[in-house]
Amino acid sequence: MIELTARQEEILEFLRTFTREQGYPPTMREIAATFGFSSTNAAASHVKALEKKGVIRRDQNRSRGIVVCDEPVATPSNLVNFLPQNDPVRVPVLGQVAAGQPLLAEEHVEETLLVDPFFTQGRREDVFSLVISGDSMIEAGIHDGDYVFVRASSVARPGDMVIAMIDGDTTCKYYHPEAGSIRLQPANSSMAPILWYPDEGREFSILGLVIGVYRRV
Repeated sequence: MIELTARQEEILEFLRTFTREQGYPPTMREIAATFGFSSTNAAASHVKALEKKGVIRRDQNRSRGIVVCDEPVATPSNLVNFLPQNDPVRVPVLGQVAAGQPLLAEEHVEETLLVDPFFTQGRREDVFSLVISGDSMIEAGIHDGDYVFVRASSVARPGDMVIAMIDGDTTCKYYHPEAGSIRLQPANSSMAPILWYPDEGREFSILGLVIGVYRRV
């Protein structure tokens, strides 16, 4: 039997509950905010301890890469299984998405990816992909040319990584609603956030929540 500290038990239960209710695991920011940690480093330290004890697995290349194990993984390094499954997920890769048009309309689909369900957190419906342009999310492990997998949704929680549309242009950023505005925060310390104000005349909408990333080498 694996022994966990009281705080580790609390965090593990939070990971289970959050993933069950939201359909995706929390980020370090969300863990830190929930438990009142002053930085994400404290959250990362607890998560690393849980990983070492074999009760979770992590994909270091994803901001939401935590997977709670039903049973401890009986391998020294707790490797995530990337072996292909029999039934891959078909993910449409969208081009520019026009405001007011159906998100997964056929005219928007540029190609279709067949990927292991791991990359979509097991989801098979309402999932699409976009190709990232630029380095605004590089500190979240997302690089220029990467594919991000997105769960279609018009709502998001504070701190979620979203695909948002402003006046017909899509962007991948962290979502932070604030008093009288919305801040779209890049994961690049050299870049300023995008601020949207409801009275400035620009249209704003959330297209989906980023749940995975794929990189061709």
